[in-house]
Amino acid sequence: MPSRQPHEQTYDERLTSSQVARLLGVSTRTVQRMEARGDLTPARLPSGHRRYLRSDVEALLVPGRAS
Repeated sequence: MPSRQPHEQTYDERLTSSQVARLLGVSTRTVQRMEARGDLTPARLPSGHRRYLRSDVEALLVPGRAS
C-alpha cells in the first residue's frame, strides 16, 4: 500500500474566484475573463456561486500550459 504524506489531500479542493485570483496573481475580473475564454471551467453551487478545482488552476501555473 502506498504511503501518503500527512498533508496530502484525497480530494480536489474547490476554490472561490478570489482564491483563484490570489493563487494566479491576477484580479477576479481576469479570472472571469479566463472562464469566458474557456481556460477555466467552474462548478456551480445551487446558490449560483462558482468553484474551481485546484488542480485546474495549478495546471495553469505550469509553463507552456497557460493560454
